[in-house]
Amino acid sequence: MKSALEMHPNQSYIIHSIIDSPLQVNFLEIGILVGKRIKLLHQAPFSGSIAFEVGNNMVFMRISEAGLIQVIPEVAEQELELQELKSIKSNHPLQPS
Repeated sequence: MKSALEMHPNQSYIIHSIIDSPLQVNFLEIGILVGKRIKLLHQAPFSGSIAFEVGNNMVFMRISEAGLIQVIPEVAEQELELQELKSIKSNHPLQPS
């Protein structure tokens, strides 16, 4: 897991969590939610603002705000879901042994 500051441009990630902060409500209001797809579009020079695509929206934020968002690569999210499905299937009571 990494922060949104460590994302590679134009690669899709999934928001895994948001670090506790008074800004959590603001993130919710602009659609930054756990489970949403996020992509780094642009980072301004000299520690300027960062542009992200979250869902179908473009969102700009400060570096300090982006550091609160924890992400995982989208591929890793799909692998986790597949593992969960396999676990559920193997523990299903009607599954033959």
